Amino acid sequence: MNSDMENNTDSRVINTLRNTGVNIICQIANLAVSIVIPPLLIGTYGSVVNGLITTIKQIISYTSLVGAGISDSTIVSLYKPLRKKDNKSVSEIYKAVGKSFNKAGFIFSSISVVLAFLLPFIKNDGLPYYFITLMVLILSLSGASEFFFTGKFRALLTADQKVYVVNLAQTIGAVVGAVLTIILIELKTEILIVQLVATVAYVLRIIIMFSFVKKNYKFVDTAVEPDYSAISRRQAATVHQVTALIIFGSQSLFIAYFCGFAEASVFSIYNLIFAGLNTLLVTISSAVLGSMGNLIAEGNDEKVRDVYDLYEFGYNIIGFSCYATAVIMIVPFLILYVGGITDEQYIRTELVILFVTMGMSNCIRTPGVTMIAAKGHYKETQYRALIEMTICLVGQMLLVRQYGIAGVLIATTVAYSYRTVDIILYSHKWIMFDSPKKSLIRAIINIIVLVLVFFVNTFIEVTASGYLSWAFKAAVVLCISIIVFSGINALFNLNSVKQFKKYLMSFKR
Repeated sequence: MNSDMENNTDSRVINTLRNTGVNIICQIANLAVSIVIPPLLIGTYGSVVNGLITTIKQIISYTSLVGAGISDSTIVSLYKPLRKKDNKSVSEIYKAVGKSFNKAGFIFSSISVVLAFLLPFIKNDGLPYYFITLMVLILSLSGASEFFFTGKFRALLTADQKVYVVNLAQTIGAVVGAVLTIILIELKTEILIVQLVATVAYVLRIIIMFSFVKKNYKFVDTAVEPDYSAISRRQAATVHQVTALIIFGSQSLFIAYFCGFAEASVFSIYNLIFAGLNTLLVTISSAVLGSMGNLIAEGNDEKVRDVYDLYEFGYNIIGFSCYATAVIMIVPFLILYVGGITDEQYIRTELVILFVTMGMSNCIRTPGVTMIAAKGHYKETQYRALIEMTICLVGQMLLVRQYGIAGVLIATTVAYSYRTVDIILYSHKWIMFDSPKKSLIRAIINIIVLVLVFFVNTFIEVTASGYLSWAFKAAVVLCISIIVFSGINALFNLNSVKQFKKYLMSFKR
């Protein structure tokens, strides 16, 4: 029995490390791709066209989060049957999620068509009606593929601790799409054709994931009857995804409508950078999710608490180190990145502060979110997510006219801060069954250090002559930040350090 538990532990560690390592590499590649394209689009087609494209992409990406609600609930239901090798149950759940995704796909497609014909009336900034309509329809193809094809693959692979396959597939599709996009932009190709070719390149995602699942999950029988009861949490999980959709999708809509597509382009540059940074960090939590769900399925609450403490301890160090680096290095990067673009003012200190604050809040809440997802507590927390959404929407409506992009971000930050505290309290009370005091103190200490970093940075002027110079300085700053945050966190969390050393030693044996 003990041998089985040790093997399970070793397997979880290996899977987590493999997922994390591969995923970080993939996300760095995805971030690089995302950063390369916008300046080329702005330089060739202008900020208004780029603003339109990024606004549509954001709406579509967050609309696709509805599918994540189905995926999340499925992941939770697959932990036990995969662990017990109950192939019949796995097949029944897999069949149910496939059908659920298909239904959601038809809804998504209908919404996309409606958006395609309505958006030109809502906001056009002088762009032709047909142009906006076709752009929405073309960009919607990637979202539709998520529902009709890759969603069920993603759920199965994540639950089986193989999320690295999903990330590899997405990365290959993104890189191929980016290469084709750059070539077509250089040839001054019509932008609609550029976006169509880039979107079609994502078919590679489907091929890769389909091939992997077909080869490695031959036991899955698609002829069985679907077990919808196993994914009964999908409606509550979808509520969480819809609230996230409204919170973040509304940002682009409010900015595009009240401030124009050019301002939406400015917002998209900052959002691109910080969303990329957040994606790198979420990679860690995604890699941990499957292992944490597997651990919770064992029913050992004490072990769950110990592993969570180590996870939160390490995640906060990495997360806050990254945002400390962003505080220092973001302006030099923006000077290089948008220095040649003159049709809009892109470098704005207040946006840096607000995006870092949002990122910091997200860093604090992510470990708790991971536990809520691993436990499947979607219905229990859905009304809390609705409160967060309400605060955000009301705040945006009140502040956007007077403060523009900053007003939208202030509203989002306030809503996000409320929910962050709520997630910490809930995850400790109802999942770990212990006090949130340690997590709250840990968060406060890290916030204070990050504020000090920002204060010190106001007296230091960091410059970079080129991207290689910037990358070298950013790497140095990141290393120093990790050392500082590790030292301070170790000083105030000596027991966590001891547990970490003990865990490493046991794994070596």
